[in-house]
Amino acid sequence: MVASVWLRSSVFLIVGALGCYADVSYPAFEVFAGGLGFVFALAAIGLAIVGSAVAYQRAFRPWLRETMGIGG
Repeated sequence: MVASVWLRSSVFLIVGALGCYADVSYPAFEVFAGGLGFVFALAAIGLAIVGSAVAYQRAFRPWLRETMGIGG
């Protein structure tokens, strides 16, 4: 997925996202079958990732642009 950003290719991004989904879905359905703790932990991690991306876009990115001239 990192290579897809560097190459600016959405095909690599889609394949990488499907690979990540497959990698996480195996433990969710096979290893932790019947346990709700993994599902809630995975949801909390996903929400934290989305929240950190929103916080970066709203607060940290303008600060970087003003103080250091970076951040696109």
